[in-house]
Amino acid sequence: MGKRIAVKIQQDKAIIRHLLRKAAKLGLITAIVPDRYYHNLQIQQFAAIIRHYNHLEVAITVANFRDELAIGRKLAVQILEFFDRSGFTRRKFNAHILRDQGLFE
Repeated sequence: MGKRIAVKIQQDKAIIRHLLRKAAKLGLITAIVPDRYYHNLQIQQFAAIIRHYNHLEVAITVANFRDELAIGRKLAVQILEFFDRSGFTRRKFNAHILRDQGLFE
């Protein structure tokens, strides 16, 4: 992500990556994996989708999440694994089950 931003605004990618890491440390954005960041409001929107599926179907799968956001499978897995690591969800087989509904509100 840092590279794409750097190219778009014609800046050095090392400087942009440093800036993004700094913003994440300050809590302005969230790193779901190294070098992939989302604004905190977007993280809350992702969490709302997960909550919605958990109320309807008990759990969300990678395929559900991918289709809901119209993104690739790899990115859907990265986001759902971020939520698993944070304690918001837990993975059970192919499903991600809501664990702590109060996070990311």
